Amino acid sequence: MVGAHLSQRIKFLFLLWIIIRGILDAAVSATAGWCILYSFTKVIWPQCFWVFLAIHFIWDLSLVKYVRAHTRQDCFLYIRLESTSVVFSILHGLILSLLPTIAVIVLLSLTEVYTGLETHWLHSWLLVACVVYVLSRGRGKRRMAVRVNDFSQSQRDIRKDRTPPVAG
Repeated sequence: MVGAHLSQRIKFLFLLWIIIRGILDAAVSATAGWCILYSFTKVIWPQCFWVFLAIHFIWDLSLVKYVRAHTRQDCFLYIRLESTSVVFSILHGLILSLLPTIAVIVLLSLTEVYTGLETHWLHSWLLVACVVYVLSRGRGKRRMAVRVNDFSQSQRDIRKDRTPPVAG
């Protein structure tokens, strides 16, 4: 009985993590989209956010099936690996975006005379940081898929070894 209750808690925590991560990813994507569009249109950030939030939640619907088909250990491993990936992606986005941002600002400043668009250092940095975050998350997702699959296979092998042979 306790195991079933713990399993339900882990699966609830898994779904809660998916929602939180989806909101974070939607915010990052919305920020990147808004940084590109703000000079050309009158789009405001919340409009971009709601569009990207809907897209991310549709993409994440497949993870609801993951909860039903996997054990609590699988769900816990997924949460642990993905939360680590998100933290590292945020750090990559903040740190690795500094030099490319300088290059983007210089390029935009040189073209400002021809385009008439004002260069904002904060928008430029946000755009580059968000792009680095998205690229880093994509790389992290590929790595995580390999680790989760390896873990699931090893768990199946352990269960198979523990199962006594059937007497015939």
